[in-house]
Amino acid sequence: MTSKVQNDLARIESDVKGKVDLTRNNEDVIHQVVEHWLVNVDNIRNKTAELHHEAGEINVPLKGRQSACHRLSVESKKNLVVVNELLDEGRNFSNVSNPGPTMGSGAF
Repeated sequence: MTSKVQNDLARIESDVKGKVDLTRNNEDVIHQVVEHWLVNVDNIRNKTAELHHEAGEINVPLKGRQSACHRLSVESKKNLVVVNELLDEGRNFSNVSNPGPTMGSGAF
């Protein structure tokens, strides 16, 4: 991932997490799509870190190196597609929750 994409995703994630924290403090109910998005952001960050680590570990003969580099390239491109989807989805969260149950609504 490029630094710009990483920074964009980190910024949006921070904004969404801030809204989620505020929402939880108000005892509202977080949208499942938002919780799922946050899990997906963590997953793609872990996959990207793993690919980065694997790229640094490539120390095989030329023929094997080409194969490993090709696989990492394919995986990186797939991850970039997922990251761009996450960026688009995260930018579109205008609301991360629904009001929680109130005492007058019969929920105890």
